[in-house]
Amino acid sequence: MKSAMNFILKLFELLKSDPKTTIAKYIFFGGIGLRGIGQIVYEFSDKDVSHTFTFSDGIDYAGYLLIFIGIILLMIRFFTIKNNPPTLAYGVGIENMDIHSPLKAIPSYERYDCIELSIPEINSYDKNKLLETYKFIQTLINSRVENKNSQKVYIGALGSFPYLFLLGALFRNAYSHIQLLDYDRHASGGGKWYKLPPYNESAEELFHKLMYEDKSIEEKIHELIENELDEVGIALSYTFPVNKKAIPEYLRTNILYLEHTYGIGHDKLSNEEAQKKLINELSKYISLFADNGKKIHLFVSAQSSICINIGKSYMNNSHGTLILHNYDSSTRKYNWNIKFNKNNVN
Repeated sequence: MKSAMNFILKLFELLKSDPKTTIAKYIFFGGIGLRGIGQIVYEFSDKDVSHTFTFSDGIDYAGYLLIFIGIILLMIRFFTIKNNPPTLAYGVGIENMDIHSPLKAIPSYERYDCIELSIPEINSYDKNKLLETYKFIQTLINSRVENKNSQKVYIGALGSFPYLFLLGALFRNAYSHIQLLDYDRHASGGGKWYKLPPYNESAEELFHKLMYEDKSIEEKIHELIENELDEVGIALSYTFPVNKKAIPEYLRTNILYLEHTYGIGHDKLSNEEAQKKLINELSKYISLFADNGKKIHLFVSAQSSICINIGKSYMNNSHGTLILHNYDSSTRKYNWNIKFNKNNVN
């Protein structure tokens, strides 16, 4: 009885929410509209109180065909989701974090069969704890013991930039479809997880801008490449301005300081299209430095989905060694870093 009820509930959610199922639903009802199941006519007359009941089979083979196709498509979609359930990876990277699981951010028709991947809760602002847990997380993601049939993964995580980057980098090769979730701390009624919408609704052009200097990004990159120092940095001021004084002094003048045209602030890049645009630019800058033998330091102030996306965009053959810096808000310094190269960390 319970399994039958679950079947009905899941089918109802599919009919209500899933775009592919909606197409099948319209095909099915289109068949009914073509009188594929016949017609019933009832007539009533006040004079002499007469009644007429007529049934016409109204056979329309096109209608029957559409009904059949609609039912088949509904069943295919149902069992496709059932046999390839999505995975939800929830990363708790803040000590004593009291934030609910992002399960409700997943479309309702996918929740019933969703597999929750239990990433260990850690204090990701502690370098030693992050390094201790990294190998376990790597094995957990790559082995796919709990979710071997999943092709799609939803990722929602909060924590330090190095932690979020590492999650994105680990998931990038393990799944064919990665959907990022983000957390809106300022949502009405308290914080709320949400799925990044695919399109950018703003008509304003989006691109990176160089901070503090009156020159183009390309000119600054050329200057940094020509510098004798074999280390350069990229500082992304998306949520807050990166504190120049917090950066190690030897590197402070060898940094590509970047912001974007939407301005510094919370949740300015809460859609896939905008994030992809900026991360493609960032990837190009990293590749230019790596191709010239530079080690690249990353100082990032951005919302969690951006940090995960930067890790997800890492390319083994193009990005070389990245040095991921953690910012300590209590001391206002970058107090530790992790070197990352092709999933190897230290």
